[in-house]
Amino acid sequence: MINMEVPCAVCHSSGKSSKIIIPGRHTCYSDWSAEYSGYLMSSNKGHKGRNEFVCVDLNAEPFDNRSSDENGALLYPIRTECGSLRCPPYTNSANVLCVVCTK
Repeated sequence: MINMEVPCAVCHSSGKSSKIIIPGRHTCYSDWSAEYSGYLMSSNKGHKGRNEFVCVDLNAEPFDNRSSDENGALLYPIRTECGSLRCPPYTNSANVLCVVCTK
């Protein structure tokens, strides 16, 4: 997915009124349904503009086959850091998982 255009998804599940993104997990709580799971990502902390965290589907596919490297909205994986987190049980520089759940 490097230098590829990432398609955006808006979840709509009939009969479900709540949606939650859970960072650090790849499964939902028992009374929730998983829509997809992947990696927590955001723009680089040094970039200007919005710094929104998004859950990018593990099985994401590029919008098309172009790779023109336009340096638009770049996404980077959120990584763990020992000191902010206790290591062990956490591992330094690991990608943070996420899951999108509905109920």
